[in-house]
This record gives sequence, C-alpha cells and structure tokens, in this order.
Amino acid sequence: MTCTHAIRNHESDSVGRYTNELNDALMLKRGNDFWKCWNSKFSSDVGQCKQVDGFTDHQQIADNFEKHFVDLGSVVQSNANCNMQYTYEHTRPNYVGSPYLEEILMLMLN
Repeated sequence: MTCTHAIRNHESDSVGRYTNELNDALMLKRGNDFWKCWNSKFSSDVGQCKQVDGFTDHQQIADNFEKHFVDLGSVVQSNANCNMQYTYEHTRPNYVGSPYLEEILMLMLN
C-alpha cells in the first residue's frame, strides 16, 4: 500500500468513525456525547473569524448584525400592504381550504 493510499484510508476511516459516533449519539439521545464528538471533529480556533465588517468586539458585531436586519423587518407602508393583500386574494379566488381539515381537527380533539 502506498503512502498516499494509506493516508486516504486513514482519513476515510476517521470520517466514518466520527459520522457513526455522531449518528449513534444523536439516535440514542445522548446529547453530551453528541456535542463532545461534534466539537472534537469540527471545533477549533483555527479558521474562526476574528473580524466581521471591521469589528472585533462581540457586542459591536451583534449590534451591527441587529442594525442590518432590523431594517429588513420594518413595517411596509400601508399601500404596499393593500397591494400584497389584493394580489394574494386574487391569486386563488376559488380556494376554500383543505378537504381534510375537519377530519384533522376531529383527530386532534379526540
């Protein structure tokens, strides 16, 4: 067996072992074992991002994140709301709901 072949086999065995350990821990609901295995395989300081958009302080990064996404959730103007409602209501004018809704509700109540 060549050196490169041996290295590939070792890497493949390593991935398979971690995959099996992760799967077993998850399926058997062993949370601590799962996260220990996960962290040993995927966590390291190497490659962790130290700077985001020029910020290195965790609070500044979080504040910048919030500032960016708060604008995406801002209230749409009322005329835009009316346009979206009109478009939605006229997309399926004959839609009346699921024929199984009553059966599902009865099963949930029993």
